[in-house]
Amino acid sequence: MTTYRREEIITRRIQSSRKRTFCSFFLGAAVLALSDATHGATITWSNSVSGNWNDAANWDPEEVPDVSGESAVIPSNLTTPFVITLDISPGVDELNIASAVATMNLYSRTLTLHATAGLSNSGTMNANSGTAKIDGNLTNGSSINILGGSDLWLYDGNVVNNGTITVNSNDQTINTALRFDSTQTLSGSGAIVLSGPNDTFTRAEIETGSGFTVTQNAGHTIRG
Repeated sequence: MTTYRREEIITRRIQSSRKRTFCSFFLGAAVLALSDATHGATITWSNSVSGNWNDAANWDPEEVPDVSGESAVIPSNLTTPFVITLDISPGVDELNIASAVATMNLYSRTLTLHATAGLSNSGTMNANSGTAKIDGNLTNGSSINILGGSDLWLYDGNVVNNGTITVNSNDQTINTALRFDSTQTLSGSGAIVLSGPNDTFTRAEIETGSGFTVTQNAGHTIRG
């Protein structure tokens, strides 16, 4: 039978406790690293034809970008026209639509951008049904269309428009609006176009929410 002195027993308990603490710390760090790898990634659209946002098979890696810490890219190497249907309301750090032939239909969804880079559009975005919302900074280098009878609300971010934002792009005789629902700055070299048929029923509007203002910088135009 082995006999230990009291001091040796205390020392062994301390060493055992330190080993357990180190193992717990190592396991926690490994779980955290795995979580960061899963939710801190850039996720790239990989479908060369049309598809839904909320389908993991359309993304590489196969994970739907929909939480803070993730960024989504629609890459420029896709050269055949295709349509992305926004069938959920995702909140991501950034969305870069780099493909000039990509079309994203927003329907009545909310697209939330958490990071400063926000949304960058080099394709076509359509607010094509009900009220679509973009929450965060927006840089448009191409086309954003608000179809007749639909609304697009922009809030909690500034707008750099170097392309065209067309209100009532299909020339309908029903109310269509671009709404700024926070105090924002509108800059860039592009234009907002208020469109519609040449009759008294034309409805293409720019609105602001109650108590908010929009400042248009030099170089940007509003016409129609």
